[in-house]
Amino acid sequence: MPLPTRATTLACLLALLAACPSHSTIEPIVAAEPDSARPPTATPLPSSGLDALVARAEASRSSALLVSQRGELLVERYWETDAETPLYVMSVSKSVVGLAVMMLVERGVLGLDTTLGELVDGLDPDVATITVDELLTHTSGLPTARVPVDAELLPALRAMRVDGSARGRFVYNNTGVDVLGIVVARALARAEAPEDGLFAWMQAHLHRPLGIRHAQVDRFADGFERAAGELRYRPRDLLAIGQLVLAGGVTPTGERLVREETLHAMVDRPAGGGFHGRLWWTYGPDRIGVTGDSVTTAREADLDPALCDALAAVEGQQFDSFLDAYAALVVHGAPIEQMAAFDRQDPFRFFSVGPGPTAYHEAQGYLGQYLIIVPDAEVVAVRLIAMDRAVEVERGRSETEHARFGREIAQLAEAWPARAEGTFEDQLRARVEAMTRLPE
Repeated sequence: MPLPTRATTLACLLALLAACPSHSTIEPIVAAEPDSARPPTATPLPSSGLDALVARAEASRSSALLVSQRGELLVERYWETDAETPLYVMSVSKSVVGLAVMMLVERGVLGLDTTLGELVDGLDPDVATITVDELLTHTSGLPTARVPVDAELLPALRAMRVDGSARGRFVYNNTGVDVLGIVVARALARAEAPEDGLFAWMQAHLHRPLGIRHAQVDRFADGFERAAGELRYRPRDLLAIGQLVLAGGVTPTGERLVREETLHAMVDRPAGGGFHGRLWWTYGPDRIGVTGDSVTTAREADLDPALCDALAAVEGQQFDSFLDAYAALVVHGAPIEQMAAFDRQDPFRFFSVGPGPTAYHEAQGYLGQYLIIVPDAEVVAVRLIAMDRAVEVERGRSETEHARFGREIAQLAEAWPARAEGTFEDQLRARVEAMTRLPE
C-alpha cells in the first residue's frame, strides 16, 4: 500500500460506515514531511453516501462504525456496545502484528531473512529454514490448521512439518502468524530488550505512543500470543493505527514510529500481481499489457485472425482494465461479438498483468471486521462486529457482503469506479464509443 510519499499512497481502511448527525473532531494527522505528490485537498465524502453506509452497517448487524477524513471524525456509531469496550478484531490482528514486526525489522531486532532455526531449537530441518518474510507473506508451507487455544504453541511448532506443495506460494495461514509470537519473543531476548514478548513490545512502542490503553490479547497455554486473530481493541484504537499508516508513520504529536519506506514494504502489492502485501491487503486496478507473447499465444490457439491482428496492432500498450483492452481490440478490428467468448477463455493467457495504482489498503477479519485506508482521499474507516452477534450475523449475511465492503468505501471516496450497468456487450460498446469519440 503506497504511502503519502507516492502517488499510490496508502488507501483508507474502511469498514461499514455509520453517520453522525454532527461532526466531532479527533487529533489531526501530522505529517513530518509533506509530500508534493499528495493531493492538497481531498474531495469531501458525500453526506448522502455516508448515510447509506450507516444504514447498511446497521442492517448488517454491525457493532461499531467509524469514518474519518483528513483527521476529522465524520461517523462514529455504536450498536449494542460502546466506545470503551474492546472488541475482537479477528484477522485484522494479523495486519497490526505485521506492522509491529516490520517496525522490529526496521530497528534491526530481526530481519526479513531471519530463519526460525536461528531463534528456536529442536525444529524439523525444513521448518528451521522458514524465514520471517515467509511468515509475513503466507508462503511458509506450515500447517494451516491452528493450534488449539488450550495447547502449547512451542511444542506444536517443534512437531510441525512443511507442506512442500504450499511453500513458496500464497496459502492463507493462521499458524504462521501465531508463530511470529515465538519469533519476536526469541528475537527480543537475543537483543536483550526489556520487553518479554510481542504484545509487551507493541504496548511500549505502538500502543502507548498512539494513546491506546485498553488493548488485550488471548494467549496459548505456554503464554505466546494468539497473534493471528485474538487481539482486542476499541474502535477508536484501530482508527488511530489506520491514521498512523495513512500519515506515513507519524503520530498526531509528530513522533515518527516507523519510516515510510518500511510501510511501503509492508503494504505494496507483489510485482507479479496479487493483492496481498505483508499481512495487509492492497487493492487497485491491474495494468493489462499486450506483448509479443500475447500475439503468439493467440495465433497458436487458432483464434480469429482479425482478433490476432488486433492484438498485434496494440502490442506494447497497457490498459487500466480488461474491458479497456478488449475495447482497444475492437477499435482495431476484432469482432465485438467474439469478445465475450474471448473473455471466457481465460484472458490471463493472452495478456501480462501487473499491479497498477493503489486504490485502498485493507485489514480484514472474520465476521466483517475492517480497517480501511484510502490514501488519496485521506480516509480511514473501521467497522467491527461483537463476537456475541456472530451467529446472528452469519445467518443474515450474503456470501458477497463480507468481501465488498472495502470496495464500497473506496467507491464512496472516488478511489474505485462505480459498478458498471448493463451486460458485458453493453459495457464494451460504451468503452469502444468512448475511445473513438472525437474530442469536442
